Amino acid sequence: MRISVLWTFRTDYLTAAITAAVDRGHEVLLVLQADERLLPQPEIPTRGGLTVLQSPPKAVLASALRDFHPDVLIVAGWHVPEYRSLSRALRGRTIRMMATDSQWRGNFKQLAGRILFRIARRAYYDWAFVPGDRQVRFARRLGFRADEIQRGSVPAHTDVFDRGVRLVRDRAFLYVGRYVPEKGLDVLFAAYALYRERSDDPWELHLSGTGPEVLPRVPGIVDLGYLRPEEVAEAMCSASCFVLASRFEPWGVVLHEAATAGMPLIASEECGAASAFIVNGVNGAVVPTGDAKALAQAMLEISARSSEQLNQMSLISRALSLQSSPNIWVDAVERVANHATIAIN
Repeated sequence: MRISVLWTFRTDYLTAAITAAVDRGHEVLLVLQADERLLPQPEIPTRGGLTVLQSPPKAVLASALRDFHPDVLIVAGWHVPEYRSLSRALRGRTIRMMATDSQWRGNFKQLAGRILFRIARRAYYDWAFVPGDRQVRFARRLGFRADEIQRGSVPAHTDVFDRGVRLVRDRAFLYVGRYVPEKGLDVLFAAYALYRERSDDPWELHLSGTGPEVLPRVPGIVDLGYLRPEEVAEAMCSASCFVLASRFEPWGVVLHEAATAGMPLIASEECGAASAFIVNGVNGAVVPTGDAKALAQAMLEISARSSEQLNQMSLISRALSLQSSPNIWVDAVERVANHATIAIN
């Protein structure tokens, strides 16, 4: 099978999924846009069966797609005009999947866009490719039928994050992500301050990432800086609980990564992946978005758990992480290719 992926920038999870597809014998044409704001980016391994085009001119990309003759075309969302026009041009000649992690918010932009999308959708896309329940609901509102929606679009690089037996060395909460306002770092820091006030033996808070937000220099907060995926996996195996307090997080593959590493998890309700990888009160906690007091309480409750209880939470996180993987991504694309019927008008 020949799979074309029109994407924005490199991610570790997409690299893992495409590598799994090539290892299974599929040919992949991956097209990326340049975005220097999102550096550093993971390397894409060179291997037979994989062709990578970085920011090709539209005419060059159109010619490459014609020559490649994809069986399946996977497009990142709706927002890249060149990708939309190419997807429309391939109507009836390939199965076109729109990959999206968006949630339905009911704002004016979505309400207006929904009307236009439902009218024009079939000219551009045949299927929606989504990671979870909230994205399924979003796709249904855009006019995709239930049998035109495929899950499995955003898998963690499970081979990297599954390290087997956890060797917890740090009594610490861990955050991994960009240092930007939408990640709710101000809420996390306020919650951590409350937590330290109320705890007799507080854990540290470790953070890894890059971005413009400045971390406070206060007791207990440790900036690990930018870590490569393998180093993130090691940090996840060393720390005691993962925390993500985002104000805006349509999915949050980092929760899947942390679950794969066997971490107890705390996340805000905003995080789309929370419903997939957290069972409230069982392997972690889901707290109201922007609520520092609720987040501090969740941190208190988890840090009060015994080693045996934390180990049990770890096992449950691992079990929940099995819902998705790079190989399941390939399974999903194969399933669509095998069962979809292209309407040729």
